[in-house]
Amino acid sequence: MVQPAFIKTAKLHSFYVLAGDDDFFRGEFIKELLEVFLAGKLDDTSMESYDLTEKEHQVEISSIIESAKTPPFFSEKKFILVREFAKLKKDDLEKLTQFLPHIPDFTVMVLTTGQEAKKVLDMDIPSANIINLSSSGAADIRIWIVNYLKELGKTINPDVLDYIISEANGDASAVKNEMDKILLFVGNRTGIEMADFSETKGVSRDYNLDELTEAIAEKDGKRAMFVFEKIYAETSPEQMLGFIFYKIKGLYIMRYFLSTGEFKKIFKFAYMKDMDKAKIQAKNFAKVPYADIVEIIKEADSRIKLSNRDKAKTILTIMLERIFLRLQA
Repeated sequence: MVQPAFIKTAKLHSFYVLAGDDDFFRGEFIKELLEVFLAGKLDDTSMESYDLTEKEHQVEISSIIESAKTPPFFSEKKFILVREFAKLKKDDLEKLTQFLPHIPDFTVMVLTTGQEAKKVLDMDIPSANIINLSSSGAADIRIWIVNYLKELGKTINPDVLDYIISEANGDASAVKNEMDKILLFVGNRTGIEMADFSETKGVSRDYNLDELTEAIAEKDGKRAMFVFEKIYAETSPEQMLGFIFYKIKGLYIMRYFLSTGEFKKIFKFAYMKDMDKAKIQAKNFAKVPYADIVEIIKEADSRIKLSNRDKAKTILTIMLERIFLRLQA
């Protein structure tokens, strides 16, 4: 059963206005409303939808209002969805907004608009009835994904989730798709790690990003450059930078926990199953300040963003060479 993520009140409002351009969370809100709060209270005859963007099928505002006032025949509740209600003509929009506070208890109406929430407030609609879905940020996506995984008995390392959100450019639907692929891959395992994302990303069957980052961690420059050449054509520069950064970040986390003797925490934060291997890899970076490596990666990231795409491979090659030179210094 879907757990409430949007509706926090014990009693449903008679109407909700979904303001903003995020189609994914709009769909999730409606799903929550129907599957959690209206479950068992509707049937096919008590659910109606009006799309006000369809010019071929003009809808009279009086029809929507009359439908909302008519009790359902075979169910406890009636659900009405009005898409892009703000596209109504001024007079019709005023009629609808004036009617909203008088919607009977048996009807729940959801109105959507691509406009921002502040513009909806200008229509004299109470803020309590407005759900702001305007360009949902990483924080909203993060909370939703964590709750989604919790329902399934799964957890994900926060760094991995942040990386997936970044890779998807904050597109909630794309993040959800990636998570579903990962869930199929991990099966009964509860924890999701960076390696799981790598495996589902679909890089070379023989060589992949994990192999590249392992070569870096083991200070094996020759192997790293070999794998880099094998996987570059199938891997975006941003994805490669992200994997390298999170691997190196994990090495410094290992260094810290090894120094404090908190060995068990290494397994939680750095995905290392082989303690001897963890110690060797951490030792490889023992004499290099974390800030130095991060600065090399950040500089490459900046140059890729400011340069032509065909220069990305050269920039990444120079970045790897600089990392290995720094490790050998």
